[in-house]
Amino acid sequence: MDFIEKVKGLLLDPTGTYQQLKEEELGAALRYYIICLVILAALTAIITAIMGTAFLSMIPQTEEFEMFNSMFGATGGVVLAGIIFFAILIFGIIGIFIGGLIIHLGVVLVGGKRGYQETVKSLIYGGTPSYLFGWIPVISIIGSIWALILIIFGIKELQDVSIGKAVIAVLIPVIIIGAIIAFIVISAIFAGLSTLPVPT
Repeated sequence: MDFIEKVKGLLLDPTGTYQQLKEEELGAALRYYIICLVILAALTAIITAIMGTAFLSMIPQTEEFEMFNSMFGATGGVVLAGIIFFAILIFGIIGIFIGGLIIHLGVVLVGGKRGYQETVKSLIYGGTPSYLFGWIPVISIIGSIWALILIIFGIKELQDVSIGKAVIAVLIPVIIIGAIIAFIVISAIFAGLSTLPVPT
């Protein structure tokens, strides 16, 4: 399957497409991912440049903002866009393997036995709606939900487990990580509040 066929298939017929991709090598999936990641990074960078430049133009040219304006100036939005572009590429490549490892722990717990690379393939192909719509404000939320559903279908097909087990495999790690992050944030808030002076 070529790139366009994969995109169309994953969006319109995910189950059938995953079945065709079942024996595909991880390398082919990674090539698909890099193309998607570059497209997402470029579109996000363009939006960032437009919105960033508009925002920076509203900052008053006063002494208080002198250092900020000298650092970014009129090209601040473009500089920020460049940073965003490379950040998406770097963290996207690293994140797919770390995310695959985390989700694979859930896969192992529910009895998936087809290996780590199949889980990574599920994340890569399941993320397609996020790559296509992740650069559009608000719409990106729909893309993320759609991607989560496709990842679950991917785990089901590529790991040969039931849909219920696929849901558990994906959601358990997400819930655990969310709980850990929430605990850290709440702890930080309480730690900050404990340093405030007590009124007398």
